[in-house]
Amino acid sequence: MKTSKSARPLLKPFLALTLAAGLAGMTSCATRAQEGALIGGAGGAALGAVVARDSRQGALIGGAAGAVTGAVVGNSMDRRDDRRRYRRY
Repeated sequence: MKTSKSARPLLKPFLALTLAAGLAGMTSCATRAQEGALIGGAGGAALGAVVARDSRQGALIGGAAGAVTGAVVGNSMDRRDDRRRYRRY
């Protein structure tokens, strides 16, 4: 299948977002920190591969940064949920 020259610049970001959204729907982790690390790592790797000059290095750096950021955000959400749960009783 051939794509037009005007559609080619949009193809990589579209595929990266589709992949990240698909992985987000397939997570079955025990905590939000784990889920955040998985989604952040996948999204960061996809985005890093698209925007970096060297796609392999961009995917590695983006994946690592996304995983750390996702884990931190997910851990914060877990802690917030725990505080809310313990206030009820």
